[in-house]
Amino acid sequence: MSQNASERPLDAAREKRWFRIRVGVIFFFMGVWSVAIAGRLVQLMALGDERVEEYSEKLHFGSLDVSLPRGAIYDRKLNEMAVSVDVDSIYINPRIMDNQAVAIRAIVKELEPVDINARNALSKRIAADVKKGRGRSFIWVRRKVDEETAKRIKTLGLRGVGLAKESKRYYPNREIASKIIGYCGMDNQGLYGIEYAYNKIMRPVNSRFTVLKDALGRPVSMPDDMSVKAKSGPVDLELSIDERIQYITENAIEKQTVKTNAKSGVALVMDPYTGEIVAMAEYPRFNPNLGVKRSSGAVKPRAVEDAVEPGSTFKLFVAAAALEEKLINPGDTLDCENGQYKTGGREFKEAHKNRYGKLSVAEVIAKSSNIGAIKIGELLGQKKLYSYLTGFGFGRKTGIDLPGESSGLLRPVKDWSATSLPSISFGQEV
Repeated sequence: MSQNASERPLDAAREKRWFRIRVGVIFFFMGVWSVAIAGRLVQLMALGDERVEEYSEKLHFGSLDVSLPRGAIYDRKLNEMAVSVDVDSIYINPRIMDNQAVAIRAIVKELEPVDINARNALSKRIAADVKKGRGRSFIWVRRKVDEETAKRIKTLGLRGVGLAKESKRYYPNREIASKIIGYCGMDNQGLYGIEYAYNKIMRPVNSRFTVLKDALGRPVSMPDDMSVKAKSGPVDLELSIDERIQYITENAIEKQTVKTNAKSGVALVMDPYTGEIVAMAEYPRFNPNLGVKRSSGAVKPRAVEDAVEPGSTFKLFVAAAALEEKLINPGDTLDCENGQYKTGGREFKEAHKNRYGKLSVAEVIAKSSNIGAIKIGELLGQKKLYSYLTGFGFGRKTGIDLPGESSGLLRPVKDWSATSLPSISFGQEV
């Protein structure tokens, strides 16, 4: 009993000592941890860290895309062919709207006053956007509306319904040169024609506004100024097209296409000294101001996309090649076989049942003799004819700054048949 009584104080003292040691170790590590945290805070707050600042900005700020003006497009005399105009776009802030359902009904009634189906579809779309972006403070309702529509929405005086200024593409000449100029999408991005080809230099570099976000990444405040400003310097373009000549050519090709009951028509006007395209007219055409469906046949740029046989105009190139090779002179006489000529196992005839006898080279071109052109082609032979035609640029793209250009068709000599040379000589098989 006496031994057990004497050992109890020793055990208690030992336990007390180990307890103090454990507590001391814990406090030591807590102190080290606290010093490390404090040091890191000092580093971040006093010394700064670009990475932390960048991360913080990403957490607190976001961006909102708004269409800014594109560069303008002019004809060769600086007449406007494509410009940017300021218009209003309608948006809502569901977080501050007094009664969402009532406000949305009022908005869609103004936007779709006649078509009930369109009104219902718009209501469903807005409701879906609000549900999808729950907590968001900015949702587009309809972008780039006309002035009267914007006034009606503003007159409603609804809390949480606002107008933002954006830039919209406008084509003052409507259908004129539409196949050349092309059109833009809702965000002012070029989708077709010159607008597409030069989109990178015509579209503004900076078209975003900064907005404040909450902890969940949702916009909670809008910019103080959402007006359209020239935040960058888009490039204006001057075309080789002459607006007046383009207008005359388009009217002429439309009349001729309708008169002949053709499906489509194309006409080009070029400067013979420089090769510049002064007019490129097509029918049918479209008005890019009214919205465009790319699948529409009226949109297809046939002047650059379609490959067509040049026909009798091709005889000039064959004659030019032979003249260059000094195989003929303009006054040399060719036998046109009285309108019928058999070569390569096939009989060739003149157009319109013409029967020419002997014609000079100049007369062959003037009268557009098929057989005369074949005789000139035979003097050249397959290889020389092909060499000159490729030299003239047939069978490859010209490099015109319009998208969708076709390279045409000029098969290599190894793929020619016995009738290819005579056929190509007056503009067929090419």
